Amino acid sequence: MNDWQGSFMTRIKFNDKDIPSFVTVTNISIPAFTTENKREISVDFMIKTLGLISNSQLDEFASWLKGGDDEYSTLVLMNDVTSYYLAKVKSDVALKPKSQYKATGSITFECYNRISFVEKKESFSTQKNIVYNSDRAVGPTIKFKINSECEEILLNFKNSKYDNYINLLGHFNVGEIITVDCKTLKVMTNNRLTMPILTLESFFHQLVRGDNQYELKKGNCDVEVSYHEEYL
Repeated sequence: MNDWQGSFMTRIKFNDKDIPSFVTVTNISIPAFTTENKREISVDFMIKTLGLISNSQLDEFASWLKGGDDEYSTLVLMNDVTSYYLAKVKSDVALKPKSQYKATGSITFECYNRISFVEKKESFSTQKNIVYNSDRAVGPTIKFKINSECEEILLNFKNSKYDNYINLLGHFNVGEIITVDCKTLKVMTNNRLTMPILTLESFFHQLVRGDNQYELKKGNCDVEVSYHEEYL
């Protein structure tokens, strides 16, 4: 386990919200290695109750623990400036009275993956090989900036898992930006949803560890591939 210990530890964020100010984190435990596809992070905390914690505080803490509407919410450990986790609270969180003035407890976060804060971008107009360094695959975002009017864009890609292409058909004008998001499975033109321009034979792909080769076969445009490296 990796532990941070002390009377006052670190602030954390869950679903982009700071942990309530009356909750003090006293310890964070992260497994250094796991054989599962998920990682469990334990956060111990203390509340100075000065008697009984108020119902409004309980409601505020419960709302924070719930996270967002998606299955996993962002979990930021504020001492980590490089990455964040996708996580959810795994089990009930109980407050254990230690005295008239203090209660303690522990939160178990089930973490799906850890994502780098740093967005990496690769640009090209003909072809590009992107070397991806993590064992956890990630869906990239691909932007096409149209340089001359055309009716078709064809981008081939190949790695150890995929050998396919993205094919866009329509009337594309100079300056338009078409975005293909391989994580959310959406196609946008100038920030408007335009799924019909993607042919049925096209394939949303992921970057995998090692070489990821792109080649623009049709269309005069600048291509930008962006992604955040993901880890368990």
